Amino acid sequence: MKLWRRDVSSLICCTVLSLTLLFVVTPALSQDDSLYDKPFAIAINHGSLAMYIQEIEQRTGVHFSLNPRQVNLNQEIKFALSSGTLDAWLRGLGEQAGFQFEQIEKQIVLKHSRKAQPADRIAWSGYVRDINSGEALIGAAVIVGDQHLGVATNAYGFFSLTLKPGTYDVQVSFIGYKPLVRKVRLVADVQETVLLAEEPPILRSVEVKDLPPDQLEEVQTGKVHVRPSTVQERPALFGEMDVIKSLESVPGVKLHSDGSTFYYVRGGNRDQNLLLLDDAPVYNPSHMLGLFSTVIPDAVGDIQLYKGDMPASLGGRLSSVMDIHTRRGNDQKTQIWGNVGVISTKLGVEGPIRPNKSSFLVTARASRLKWLFELADRNLKQFYFFDLNAKINFSLNARNRIYFSLYNGADHYFNTNAGLQWTNLAGSFRWNHQINSKLFVNSTLAASGYDYSLFVNVADQTRWNSRISNFTLKSDFGYYRKPGDEITFGWSLSGFNMNPGNLLSARPITPPVISIRNSTEWAGYINRDHTVNRNLKLQYGIRATDWVSTGPSFEFRFNNQHQVVDTARYGQGVIYNQYGRLEPRVTVQWALDSLSSLRAGISRSIQNVHLISNSISPFTSLEVWLPSSINIRPETGLQYSVGYYRKWEKSLSVSGEVYYRQMNNLVDYAPHASTLLNPLLESELRFGRGRAYGMEWLLRRESGRFRGWLGYTFSRSLRTFESIDSGQWFSAFSDRPHQINLMISWDTSPRWNLGLTWNYSTGTPYTAPVGFYYYQGKQVPVYDRKNNSRFPDYHRLDLSATWRLNKNLESKFIHSLTFSVYNLYGRKNAVFLNFSKQQQSDGSIKIPSDLLNVTNVASQIFLFQFTPSLSYNFKWL
Repeated sequence: MKLWRRDVSSLICCTVLSLTLLFVVTPALSQDDSLYDKPFAIAINHGSLAMYIQEIEQRTGVHFSLNPRQVNLNQEIKFALSSGTLDAWLRGLGEQAGFQFEQIEKQIVLKHSRKAQPADRIAWSGYVRDINSGEALIGAAVIVGDQHLGVATNAYGFFSLTLKPGTYDVQVSFIGYKPLVRKVRLVADVQETVLLAEEPPILRSVEVKDLPPDQLEEVQTGKVHVRPSTVQERPALFGEMDVIKSLESVPGVKLHSDGSTFYYVRGGNRDQNLLLLDDAPVYNPSHMLGLFSTVIPDAVGDIQLYKGDMPASLGGRLSSVMDIHTRRGNDQKTQIWGNVGVISTKLGVEGPIRPNKSSFLVTARASRLKWLFELADRNLKQFYFFDLNAKINFSLNARNRIYFSLYNGADHYFNTNAGLQWTNLAGSFRWNHQINSKLFVNSTLAASGYDYSLFVNVADQTRWNSRISNFTLKSDFGYYRKPGDEITFGWSLSGFNMNPGNLLSARPITPPVISIRNSTEWAGYINRDHTVNRNLKLQYGIRATDWVSTGPSFEFRFNNQHQVVDTARYGQGVIYNQYGRLEPRVTVQWALDSLSSLRAGISRSIQNVHLISNSISPFTSLEVWLPSSINIRPETGLQYSVGYYRKWEKSLSVSGEVYYRQMNNLVDYAPHASTLLNPLLESELRFGRGRAYGMEWLLRRESGRFRGWLGYTFSRSLRTFESIDSGQWFSAFSDRPHQINLMISWDTSPRWNLGLTWNYSTGTPYTAPVGFYYYQGKQVPVYDRKNNSRFPDYHRLDLSATWRLNKNLESKFIHSLTFSVYNLYGRKNAVFLNFSKQQQSDGSIKIPSDLLNVTNVASQIFLFQFTPSLSYNFKWL
């Protein structure tokens, strides 16, 4: 616990230090909030230069100084911007009027300049935001129709297009928003903010211009963009909207079992998935032993899921990266919202600190379950979980914005004798800086930690404790050379501290000691998105990592029989092991016509942190993390993929992908391994190989009154370990060959929304006994091959209906009721199987009284049949 408190203190200290440094350095960068960076808009389209100068002075309070013999105030000018900085206005006016300008103290001085030659290329850059809240619209399409050029905004809503001087018809669009179509006249570099208005759900549709698909979508294969509205419209268990469970309907993603948030992607293990919350990793995103996920949906702004084929900027896992960005908060007005459900209560508030400059967002959730579980356990003392998300951001000027995000979540389950407790803490500090119209950089300081304690004696606080924490410093650059040619590059430095499990207590004890592990990772990457021509687009890059193990630590060395042959101790800061790896990634896209394309990719991934668990239970938090070191080599993965993509009008699309993945150095436990308080834990580990392959199809409609998708997946996932089944290949836990997913959201009227999901998959593999024998009066099972049988097939239908209680759709107070049914037709989906039962003559199953002469049969344990729920939602605008 002291180590965990030390990490929390370090996180706070680092954050305070970073904020201090930033506010000291920023004034120098921003030139006392430079006059050039004050954004504004004026209604003049043409007129004399004097009219423009007078209007600008009235709008901004900026004073001008000039020599009338050098600058003609009476000359006619034709120039307009919907919104832009003073710098953009003066550059445009100066291009026509023949003057240059500079800031001297608190005024702008205009001087005569020789007529410059027209620029060959001009950069039009800026941000796309929600007109009401100021939220960045991630992935918005910015299209120059007559030039057949387009670009998507990045994770902060930024875009940049380099064009020849002239006037262009542009369209800016985003799903669920009214497209903006207008003319843009470019005579000099321009930066502006484009504001889009949200459409009422009943009218939502997006029409895009006829462009090659390489101009409308990213070339990245295996990428899924899940919008927060999709999460909120999906039926949920007990009405608890869940970000992770919403991925159950995504082809290639499989949840552990009924009610669990543990998930598997394209045949990988569950520790091969990385969840980033505002660039900070969350190691155990679950509550109630995996029943609910930790991410509060109301705080989410954007969700990107990469299934194996990741951009070079991301790494650290073999199977997937889920990149979640929380909302920054409304910078126009204060809003309060909440939800009262069966399981928990949620409350949130957001609003401006300084309108159009800074804002905040705070969301909290707390469970209300203790009263229910007290009925079963009168000795229950604590039974609750909570989440807290907080975020603030400040616009220092037009080119600099900072963000601070914090997440804290915890579970506490105690009775008078024992208990469980685990905590997630994640925080990040980010600085967005636009160096110029073509170069954008985001610098991040992030920290996170996961701490787990199993209390065996509450009175003296004796507990088994494991922990992982890390700190990361990184910078990510985006260079927009020209339309269709973007280069991203960056670096990161991360430090990891892991406690694999030791006994802690308030009284002196002498338990076996497992060494604390410390590791450092350096990483660098470069990636290029290059449109070669109207048909061919390439994305290629490479990521390099260097993983270093450092002291203080002690390590055991083992022989081929997993026996200790040597022990080594390493002092503070001593480097005793190192792994350097390269991760090349290439994707090619070929446009078949204006609406369809083929894509192919190959990518290599490295994983240096490993979850060690010998439990296949869907409800567990007993986890040990170990780093790559002397006895554990990095896991490696190589994935090949080929895909077909087609779009139609009204946001209807179909996609299909075929993939094949090879995995090496996979980690598993030996049979009957001793895992708790075992100083020789690494001697219990076995290493093997894996392969996974499959085909995924998805039909999707993202807007309109009737939205949803239908997906089908065929996949296999196999493993081989020399010490298991003599090296024969066996089905992995995630090997479920067939999967069908249906999700529908229907706005039947402005006040009613109906949601439906249906999920089907082949049963999960498990190891069934092939017989029993008796030893000293006790029944002992006999096993053959691993995962030699399967659970019954899984399928479930969920429904929800949301009724907006307001008749006036423009009301400032919006409230609604959501009624949902989980597992509508009551399917008994097995979570566990039990072989200690006997089948009676009438077909019933019971525990036999005679244990020596029985024929054991498998009985199912299931959790949720027909499960209705009701929740109340409100929002004060």
